[in-house]
Amino acid sequence: MIDKFTSKSGQGIIVYGQDKECSLTMAYKIVFNHIIDNASDTESSEHTTKHILANTYPNFMRIGVSPEKSDISIDETREIIKFLSQKPTLHGGRAVIIERAGKMSKNASNSILKTLEELPTDSIVVMTANSLQSILSTIRSRCIKIQAKSQKPGAYECANVLDYIERSIPNLDTEYIRRIVNLINSDYKGIAIFAKQNAETTEDFLNVLSTYYVYYSIKTKDPSAAEKTLILQSLAFQLKTAFPDLQSAMIAASMICSQ
Repeated sequence: MIDKFTSKSGQGIIVYGQDKECSLTMAYKIVFNHIIDNASDTESSEHTTKHILANTYPNFMRIGVSPEKSDISIDETREIIKFLSQKPTLHGGRAVIIERAGKMSKNASNSILKTLEELPTDSIVVMTANSLQSILSTIRSRCIKIQAKSQKPGAYECANVLDYIERSIPNLDTEYIRRIVNLINSDYKGIAIFAKQNAETTEDFLNVLSTYYVYYSIKTKDPSAAEKTLILQSLAFQLKTAFPDLQSAMIAASMICSQ
């Protein structure tokens, strides 16, 4: 499904689904394919991917709703317009991700609509959303629409948070999952010590933490749990670039859990 659309330039794409992580992952895959397929032969895929994830690649831009604000403003979408109107820094395709595009203000939505109508042939704008209905109908009509279907179990289908995590991450050792959950439920000091001693398991650690908060954000509708989920998922995406010291990534994550 993804490969069918990624070679098509000058295109708006909406990736929608209730699983935010699944939608964002698919959006990044589309961006990787578009940019890497059109990049200079002198650039390695690993180098390009690394900088896209860190939002430091010159031909890529990502915006979204931060915890400090409630929507995506027209000032931010104007930055997208400016980015796409300028000559590319590097040879090849350009891409923009608008995360949680349903949170765009009315003025921001209208400016993105105009951008989509005049999108350069080398560029794609990928928007993620919980549902198509949250996006302006005139924007939807100009975009390819891809549903991101999560393979994770439903929170209400599981007996408890341990059951949910074990079924969501089936290849991970059950005892490892249980230990992290127990640490989350105990105190910050314990999880910080674990972080220092187990830096090599950072990726698994972050996956367990984010899945834990996904479960509670669904079950309790607690906005703070949902906020922690987004921060932890962002940490996971930035892991290899923002935190070359893996121990620092785990300690940062453990501090989020303690808040």
